[in-house]
Amino acid sequence: MIDDTELFVGLDTISWGRMTHAYGRAGDVPELIRGLADTDPAAREQALDAMYGVVHHQGDVYRCTVEAIPFLLRICGSDRPGRAEVVELVASIGGGSHDGHLRGFAAQARELVTAQFPFWCALAADDDPAVRAAAVNALRSCRSRGSDTASFLRTRYTGEPEPAVRAAIVAAVADLGRERHAAGVAGWVAGLLATEPDPRVRLALFAELNTLPAAAGRLDLATALDLLDAGYAEHGEPPAPAGFRTATLIGAVREQREAADRQRSRAALDGLVRAVANSFGDRVGERTALLTNLLAADDWERRLDAMYPALNLTQGWRGTYAELAGLVGEQLTGPYGELRRRAVSVLDGLGRLAAPAADALADVLAAAAREATWDRDDRHTAWVTRWGHGLPTLGPVPATLARLGDARVLPVVAWALEQEEMPRNVGYLMSGLGERAADLVPAVRRRLAALPDGDERIVPLSVALRSVGPRGAEALPELLAKAPGPWTLAAIGAYGPAAADALPLLHRIAATGDHRLAPAAAVAAWRIDGDAARAASWLTGLLGGDVSAVRGAAEALAEIGAAPPAAVTALRRLLRRKDTAAGWQHVDVARALWRVTGDVAAVQPVLTRQWQTRLLTRTSIVCTWAAMGPAAADCLPLLHEELAEVRRLSARNGVNVGDPCGPDEEFLDHVRAAVRSLSGAP
Repeated sequence: MIDDTELFVGLDTISWGRMTHAYGRAGDVPELIRGLADTDPAAREQALDAMYGVVHHQGDVYRCTVEAIPFLLRICGSDRPGRAEVVELVASIGGGSHDGHLRGFAAQARELVTAQFPFWCALAADDDPAVRAAAVNALRSCRSRGSDTASFLRTRYTGEPEPAVRAAIVAAVADLGRERHAAGVAGWVAGLLATEPDPRVRLALFAELNTLPAAAGRLDLATALDLLDAGYAEHGEPPAPAGFRTATLIGAVREQREAADRQRSRAALDGLVRAVANSFGDRVGERTALLTNLLAADDWERRLDAMYPALNLTQGWRGTYAELAGLVGEQLTGPYGELRRRAVSVLDGLGRLAAPAADALADVLAAAAREATWDRDDRHTAWVTRWGHGLPTLGPVPATLARLGDARVLPVVAWALEQEEMPRNVGYLMSGLGERAADLVPAVRRRLAALPDGDERIVPLSVALRSVGPRGAEALPELLAKAPGPWTLAAIGAYGPAAADALPLLHRIAATGDHRLAPAAAVAAWRIDGDAARAASWLTGLLGGDVSAVRGAAEALAEIGAAPPAAVTALRRLLRRKDTAAGWQHVDVARALWRVTGDVAAVQPVLTRQWQTRLLTRTSIVCTWAAMGPAAADCLPLLHEELAEVRRLSARNGVNVGDPCGPDEEFLDHVRAAVRSLSGAP
């Protein structure tokens, strides 16, 4: 055990001020390290939050992070309270969950952590079960000693009395087993599943076994449901709250968890249900059946624990989710606040898939408070949330209904438009309602006229005015009075000949060659006066500019559908040049070239290559193929392959967006339409 007098020897001799972390000079690191060993739990939490926030920011490792490791190790080996959290910090710095090749300071950190292999083995037998579990995670960092680690942990499992630590051991051994010796690990885990007495550890074993390559297809839905029944049959006391508050992210998360678990007797099942559901991977039917079973249960804790796994499933995988969404909607009126909060969150993330819950959402909206501050329990159902700083926002319940195009949210949008501090997203909600929101145009005009140039609400209000159809043209004076921007110009163009008064301004902007505004101005002018040749002539020069200019001009030419010979020559030349990393320039140029020339042979190889190598470009390519019709019939196999994919486009590309369901469902609509078009079907 490290003596207290030795904890910080040499800490102040290091030139911390010459190093940097995520937010500048690292001169504050010694104070943070001392805070980790403080006797006051609030001080420790503040220090831990800062260590994760600046010294190990989002998993990054800096020189100061590496220099801190020896002192963190001393705290781990002391008898100070809170050392389990410090062991977890060191495990994270060592890249415990990262199985790839590390470089630079991250590699140095892993070497230092791995060098402490005997120390972690000793801590895995500590008197404190929290320290033992953290030490298991630290051993996961010792990737170069993976066989030794797995062997030690498998032996340690048999003598470990604490179920939570046994579950951590299983996760660590399975993690290492995915890299090598998967078959042997699968056999070990399967043997434990048959003999382990604790139902919650059995759930952890099931989840790990179901994801090991050698166990593919081994476990079924019925087994999972039986194990869950056994887990929920056990009851305990709700976890005791920490009893203090800190103005930190870690503290806020802890307090949220404490509040969520306040009424629970089986809080430990939350993470296990996620693990079990996620372990089915691409077996979407079984995952859906598992979660609908839990969501239909009489036990409210089962329904609660199914919420986030349901969101993860629907946002990452394609499937039939009407029943699931309807069951989530049924939780909106129950007596349990955390269950209602999670239901709102899930429906907010479902996009248009939330339609089966529309009636339940409308009922909540009718009874909800008009406003709530960000720190109140009812903020998730209130019409408007007021934040600690910045503008208020319309909440997830009206936002979800607006995305569904449900007219029952119209009174909320109308009310929000009249508020002194108008919510920042009211225009976006209004745009989801289309022409049904046309009667709100006078209110939008008043608010738009009063906003100064640069106000963040101008863009969403412009989007709204573009969406409402012909009535939006009434706002032409207000739009023209604002500093021109791509969204205001697009709204003006959407009104067609009714916006003829805007032509002088649009012509001036289009002629400037400003790549930020000229494309939108040229398209708007063409929509109003129909002069495609003149609009295209303004765009030709931009094809010789940077990537942003080229893409803007190409998108505009594709929309206009015409181009002078010089532009066609430039487009062909651009297709022969090296593309951007994301592949978008070639897609935009190819689309434009086809639209203005009809030359399928010149663009098909480009579009096919981009479709196969850059997933996110498919959303644009599929619409071009649909427009080509039977001329693009050779792409039908690619479209059928896409329809057979179970993972959403964003999930396959590793992109996290706020609403992955809506864009992917819309993309699938386009793929199906393209299949019909290419097949010559009506």
